[in-house]
Amino acid sequence: GTWPHERLKIDGVVPDPDTVGKKYEWRKMPLLGTQFRDNAVLQAGVPITIWGSAVHDFGHEAEGEAVIKFRFAGIEKTIPVAAGPSIVSLGPGQTRFPTGKEWRVTLPPMEASAEPKTLKVTFTIDGEVAHERVCTNIVVGDVWYVAAPQMKLKLPAVKPSGGMVRVMTRKAKRSASPKPSRYSVAVSRTPKNRFASEWRNAADGLAGILGQRIHAKTGNPVGVIFMQNTVPKGGTNPELKSWIAADHLKQAPSLMEDCRELAAVLPGNPYYDANARRYVAAWKRYWGEYIPRMMATKAVPDGVAWGSYPSLASSVTTEAAQTYNVLIHSFTPGSVKGFIFLASPEVFTEDRGANYGEQLSVLANGWKARFGGPDPHFFYTIPSKELAPKITAAKQIRGKSTSIAVDQWPMTSAQVLRLIEQVVKEVYE
Repeated sequence: GTWPHERLKIDGVVPDPDTVGKKYEWRKMPLLGTQFRDNAVLQAGVPITIWGSAVHDFGHEAEGEAVIKFRFAGIEKTIPVAAGPSIVSLGPGQTRFPTGKEWRVTLPPMEASAEPKTLKVTFTIDGEVAHERVCTNIVVGDVWYVAAPQMKLKLPAVKPSGGMVRVMTRKAKRSASPKPSRYSVAVSRTPKNRFASEWRNAADGLAGILGQRIHAKTGNPVGVIFMQNTVPKGGTNPELKSWIAADHLKQAPSLMEDCRELAAVLPGNPYYDANARRYVAAWKRYWGEYIPRMMATKAVPDGVAWGSYPSLASSVTTEAAQTYNVLIHSFTPGSVKGFIFLASPEVFTEDRGANYGEQLSVLANGWKARFGGPDPHFFYTIPSKELAPKITAAKQIRGKSTSIAVDQWPMTSAQVLRLIEQVVKEVYE
């Protein structure tokens, strides 16, 4: 006989409903973006876009009629996944797959409030629940995104805020990837994995102090998304280009070579077409020359490692966009009050600051565009001429921006505290 297609039934054992059927098949669906989870802080006073994936974790669409039901703060929406104004198609370079599909709901501006709210999003296939997320204790206040290098700081302790100041940090071991990480900072996109970023009550550190100082001024909830890059053993903090989205690199003349390299692996441009021709030719050589020579000589030719194959990405050596892919991409779109970008000394090692103004302008404008919403304030550090003799000013940043002078590497605790005070004074006084 043949093996039964249905699951085996064992007498006396009732299977857990979460281990069978659609709920099991769709259990890893990234139905919500990184920041939308328990204890989240949403930005007050501006439209808020809440979003997530409308397809399976493996990138394929549901077979059957797929519908997303959304409920938050008295607003309810039913979104057919097939098409409509709430469905957005993603192209190459936006997810780890060639294409994707997301749902997005934009809410009208809400007043700051510590009253807890619940977000419920349900994904059904032919009326059957396949995946559901319920996020509780969500509040509305000011949200800040802070990007920082590895730094050794000794900052004063933070008093407990009673949940009024909340911080989301990177728990994942990585902070960079050649491929865009759309729905999670961690590799796994399941919300309960141990490396998932979570909203927690503020503890010590830069983010906690910033949040406390803002809360002291406003009396409202504060959320700080604090994303600090890792440094590999024996490595350094990433260059500035690593924090810039791949499709924004072309706006910086000094980064055109990096742009061309990354374009070569994304369909829809001449660099990709040329790379694809090279790739096809490499496979023809592989079967037409490499394999016959190896069979004839019973040896791997040219000292090439055994098991190596032609690759479409073999021409890519740049690390541009890799930090953006992990630490920024999964938070966009997302309404924020402002950004703080702390540049590391390594940003200025190669060109001593000559391209800083140009590249930082592209970074800031790109972040503002991707996060969206009314003009968020962009704060950034800029070293003195003693530290970076060829330093250039970021004159092309659109909208609100403020440079904060740094006269010492690495940044000291006193410098960081002064920076926080400057941010609070400029925005809240």
